Amino acid sequence: MKLFSAGITNSYIAKLITMEALIGFCSGLVLVGILWANLNSSVQGANDKANDNAANLAILSSDVSELKADTGIIKVNQANVVRQIENLSAEVAKNSEETAQEMRIQREDIKKVLQMLSAQRKPL
Repeated sequence: MKLFSAGITNSYIAKLITMEALIGFCSGLVLVGILWANLNSSVQGANDKANDNAANLAILSSDVSELKADTGIIKVNQANVVRQIENLSAEVAKNSEETAQEMRIQREDIKKVLQMLSAQRKPL
């Protein structure tokens, strides 16, 4: 059966449709392959970044642990320094009190000496 007068037969149309379907299927397969490769590379890139982030997180957590330990040492040292300052302050206060007491005694001794000298002085 002839469809058109140009000599196109049904078998020719069927072959043409089959070729178009085959070409369409092949181009679809190529497109799916390209899409699959792009998706796969994107997933691989995301996995690489996740692994890098996990490694960076491990480094950061070790740094944080070191900082916590250092902070603990600083707090202990600070407490020791505060204790030493308090002890020194107590010593200074004690020494100041002793010095003040010695000065009082010296003043009293000076007064006594002056009184003795004034008592021994002969009037003119």
